[in-house]
Amino acid sequence: AGAYTPPARCVAALASAAVAAAGSMVPQELSNSLWALALLQPLVPGSNYTPHAKALAAEGVRRGFAEFKPQDLANTAWAVAKLGGGEEATVLTPLVAAALQPGALEGFKPQELSNLWWALATARVRPDSHLLPRTAAVVAQGLCGEYNQQDCANLLWALAVLRERD
Repeated sequence: AGAYTPPARCVAALASAAVAAAGSMVPQELSNSLWALALLQPLVPGSNYTPHAKALAAEGVRRGFAEFKPQDLANTAWAVAKLGGGEEATVLTPLVAAALQPGALEGFKPQELSNLWWALATARVRPDSHLLPRTAAVVAQGLCGEYNQQDCANLLWALAVLRERD
């Protein structure tokens, strides 16, 4: 049997419904919808969910990503970078600002933090100058042992791509 291909009309209808409901979605629903669109786009021949994703991401920006948990921020960043579209900085810049709020970055799990940096590097968006030292502080506070090889590789790759230095 071949790989599953979701029906294009069904996915398009769901994407449109998500956009219509974006204003009433909680942060996790917004980020999950973006994440799903980024995963579905390559599976549905001829699809382009970037306009839907931009509308969903714009809702996060409108809210200043307030009340977004670390996983919501990481998933949103990943989806925006994966879908592309040329306007990633308009989403990722305020998203990083939300991640830099007191106590927020410290709540990131290793994969979430490496995914955030992966998204920034993939989109070629240089982060706020405070993100690198804050990331280093989080890693140094004992989380180092929690990072697996993929997390470490993604962080190192992102830093190299963005040419970040302490």
